[in-house]
Amino acid sequence: MTRTGRHISSWPAAITTDGSGQFSTDNKGITNRLSFEQRTCISDTTCRRRVPGLIDYLAVNYTSRAMANRSANSRLCAAGLILLLMNTPVVPAAGVSSLPACPDKPNCVSSQAHDPAHSIDPFTFSGSVQDALHRLKMALATEKRLTILTEHGNYLHAEARSLLFRFVDDVEFLFEPEHKLIHVRSASRSGYSDLGVNRRRVERIRQAFMQAQ
Repeated sequence: MTRTGRHISSWPAAITTDGSGQFSTDNKGITNRLSFEQRTCISDTTCRRRVPGLIDYLAVNYTSRAMANRSANSRLCAAGLILLLMNTPVVPAAGVSSLPACPDKPNCVSSQAHDPAHSIDPFTFSGSVQDALHRLKMALATEKRLTILTEHGNYLHAEARSLLFRFVDDVEFLFEPEHKLIHVRSASRSGYSDLGVNRRRVERIRQAFMQAQ
């Protein structure tokens, strides 16, 4: 059975702020009290991405302690952890009918978000899902440094990399055939503000999708 992270029971209360499974970075050394199942979740890409705030918690908790350590090996491990977290893709578990929620940062847009800061319109299409998927792939091909990583069922996941620093953004699409909609989410894996990059990307893809034949 696929782990979802947020459904693993008894995450330590010191690192959860409420019933949603949100992690807090206010407490240090808490991972020593994690169970084997919880530590396994942290080491599993899909599981840890399904727990909101866990990636930020790990980055702050582990790297701050390692950088304070004078050991060169500790600092090297911290640098490796940062690269790992920056390159961990967001992948919905099988059967999930919605895209991951946007974090509380201005570096994500989603057609399933309800607040104005993150909300963006879904794509609309007529005809078959297969035709719309073909048009979507043509539209994605117009984007520089964007690669399709995953395609299964009505879900498509791509990643886009910045030109200079190779920062990674996740670009996800979820078809809703009964309403002729394609839900979209574009989010940065690291950092805080994206200066509108994700919103502009989605609108470019939308325009190319509308023009594709």
